[in-house]
Amino acid sequence: MVPELLRTNRNFRLYFIGRSITALTLAIGPVVLPFAVLAAHGSATSVATVLTAQEAPIIVLVLIGGVLGDRYERMTILAGANTLSSVAQFIMAALLLTHTAEVPTLLAAALLSG
Repeated sequence: MVPELLRTNRNFRLYFIGRSITALTLAIGPVVLPFAVLAAHGSATSVATVLTAQEAPIIVLVLIGGVLGDRYERMTILAGANTLSSVAQFIMAALLLTHTAEVPTLLAAALLSG
Protein backbone atom coordinates (compact mmCIF):
# COMPACT_ATOMS: atom_id res chain seq x y z
CA MET A 1 0.00 0.00 0.00
CA VAL A 2 1.86 3.07 -1.30
CA PRO A 3 0.62 6.48 -0.17
CA GLU A 4 -1.07 8.55 -2.84
CA LEU A 5 1.55 11.32 -2.67
CA LEU A 6 4.41 8.92 -3.48
CA ARG A 7 2.59 7.58 -6.53
CA THR A 8 1.42 10.86 -8.00
CA ASN A 9 4.04 13.49 -7.17
CA ARG A 10 7.43 12.87 -8.81
CA ASN A 11 9.21 15.67 -6.93
CA PHE A 12 8.02 14.40 -3.59
CA ARG A 13 8.98 10.83 -4.52
CA LEU A 14 12.53 11.92 -5.40
CA TYR A 15 12.77 13.99 -2.24
CA PHE A 16 11.48 11.11 -0.12
CA ILE A 17 13.94 8.60 -1.61
CA GLY A 18 16.89 10.98 -1.30
CA ARG A 19 15.99 11.96 2.24
CA SER A 20 15.57 8.32 3.24
CA ILE A 21 19.01 7.40 1.92
CA THR A 22 20.55 10.40 3.66
CA ALA A 23 18.83 9.53 6.94
CA LEU A 24 20.07 5.95 6.70
CA THR A 25 23.69 6.97 6.11
CA LEU A 26 23.53 9.59 8.86
CA ALA A 27 22.15 7.00 11.28
CA ILE A 28 24.65 4.24 10.48
CA GLY A 29 27.77 6.37 10.00
CA PRO A 30 28.29 7.60 13.56
CA VAL A 31 27.85 4.07 14.90
CA VAL A 32 30.23 2.35 12.49
CA LEU A 33 32.92 5.02 12.23
CA PRO A 34 34.35 4.74 15.78
CA PHE A 35 34.62 0.97 15.44
CA ALA A 36 36.33 1.35 12.07
CA VAL A 37 38.87 3.80 13.47
CA LEU A 38 39.51 1.55 16.46
CA ALA A 39 40.06 -1.40 14.14
CA ALA A 40 42.42 0.61 11.94
CA HIS A 41 44.47 2.20 14.72
CA GLY A 42 43.12 1.27 18.12
CA SER A 43 43.43 4.70 19.72
CA ALA A 44 40.74 6.73 21.42
CA THR A 45 42.55 9.89 20.29
CA SER A 46 42.15 8.79 16.67
CA VAL A 47 38.45 8.16 17.20
CA ALA A 48 37.99 11.63 18.69
CA THR A 49 39.97 13.22 15.85
CA VAL A 50 37.95 11.51 13.11
CA LEU A 51 34.61 12.27 14.77
CA THR A 52 35.62 15.90 15.26
CA ALA A 53 36.64 16.08 11.60
CA GLN A 54 33.17 14.88 10.66
CA GLU A 55 31.36 17.46 12.80
CA ALA A 56 33.63 20.49 12.33
CA PRO A 57 32.56 21.28 8.74
CA ILE A 58 28.93 21.21 9.82
CA ILE A 59 29.60 23.79 12.51
CA VAL A 60 31.74 25.98 10.27
CA LEU A 61 29.66 25.79 7.10
CA VAL A 62 26.13 26.03 8.49
CA LEU A 63 26.08 29.83 8.20
CA ILE A 64 27.60 29.78 4.74
CA GLY A 65 24.97 27.23 3.69
CA GLY A 66 22.24 29.54 4.95
CA VAL A 67 23.58 32.46 2.93
CA LEU A 68 23.93 30.30 -0.19
CA GLY A 69 20.40 28.97 0.37
CA ASP A 70 19.09 32.53 0.29
CA ARG A 71 20.93 33.43 -2.90
CA TYR A 72 20.68 30.25 -4.97
CA GLU A 73 18.14 27.52 -5.51
CA ARG A 74 17.88 25.49 -2.31
CA MET A 75 17.15 22.20 -4.06
CA THR A 76 20.45 22.39 -5.97
CA ILE A 77 22.43 23.14 -2.82
CA LEU A 78 20.68 20.38 -0.89
CA ALA A 79 21.23 17.84 -3.66
CA GLY A 80 24.91 18.78 -3.97
CA ALA A 81 25.54 18.56 -0.24
CA ASN A 82 23.74 15.23 0.06
CA THR A 83 25.58 13.83 -2.95
CA LEU A 84 28.95 14.86 -1.54
CA SER A 85 28.11 13.33 1.83
CA SER A 86 26.90 10.12 0.19
CA VAL A 87 30.07 9.81 -1.88
CA ALA A 88 32.17 10.20 1.27
CA GLN A 89 30.09 7.56 3.06
CA PHE A 90 30.53 5.17 0.12
CA ILE A 91 34.29 5.80 0.15
CA MET A 92 34.40 4.92 3.85
CA ALA A 93 32.31 1.80 3.21
CA ALA A 94 34.59 0.71 0.36
CA LEU A 95 37.69 1.24 2.51
CA LEU A 96 36.18 -0.81 5.31
CA LEU A 97 34.94 -3.61 3.08
CA THR A 98 38.33 -3.96 1.38
CA HIS A 99 40.16 -3.80 4.73
CA THR A 100 42.32 -0.92 3.49
CA ALA A 101 41.03 1.70 5.93
CA GLU A 102 43.72 3.79 7.57
CA VAL A 103 43.13 6.63 9.98
CA PRO A 104 44.26 9.42 7.56
CA THR A 105 41.94 8.17 4.80
CA LEU A 106 39.06 7.81 7.24
CA LEU A 107 39.83 11.29 8.51
CA ALA A 108 39.69 12.74 4.99
CA ALA A 109 36.45 10.92 4.19
CA ALA A 110 34.90 12.04 7.48
CA LEU A 111 35.88 15.64 6.73
CA LEU A 112 34.30 15.36 3.28
CA SER A 113 31.21 13.74 4.76
CA GLY A 114 30.73 16.58 7.21
